[in-house]
Amino acid sequence: MTQPPTGPWRPAGPTPPPGYHQPYWPQPPRQRPTWERLWPLWVVLGVVAVVFVSCTALIAGSADDEPSAGPAPAAVAAPSATQTSVVVAPPSAVQEAVPTPTEQPVPPPASAEPELVVVPDVVGNDLQSAQETLFPPLRSTSIDATGQGRLQMWDRNWVVVRQDPPAGTQVPELTDVKLYVVKEGEQAP
Repeated sequence: MTQPPTGPWRPAGPTPPPGYHQPYWPQPPRQRPTWERLWPLWVVLGVVAVVFVSCTALIAGSADDEPSAGPAPAAVAAPSATQTSVVVAPPSAVQEAVPTPTEQPVPPPASAEPELVVVPDVVGNDLQSAQETLFPPLRSTSIDATGQGRLQMWDRNWVVVRQDPPAGTQVPELTDVKLYVVKEGEQAP
């Protein structure tokens, strides 16, 4: 009698008697390739590489903006009209010859006075259109006129009942205009 082949799926030993069914030996589970098991590591390494390259570029970019350690020698033309030679002066001579700028604050230009703007009348408008009317030269802050401190999430549902400063007042640009608002259908306090 011949022995069946042996291997990891069948135990070695004598042949079973006829009519005996061999127990099922499942195949071992398939192992995923190493790169599939380690994908989180590859993602982390990629992020670290991107951060490293970004930091290196940032450092290299800031190093280009810094002035050099010392002044470079400057070429000074010779005073004689018949010669066309150039004399290179040492850095110390260049520093003495070139006046250094003084660190004095620059006075603002004469037209630095803030421009005055007339506050428009926005009472009775919905909050959205009131803000659009005020915005280019002025800023606005909306306040619940009932004193409940409600937030104005949907500006078109609120109506302006009072404004401060009042309409017609001249104020500097970018002045904050306070808009007191109530919900549509509510009575102003």
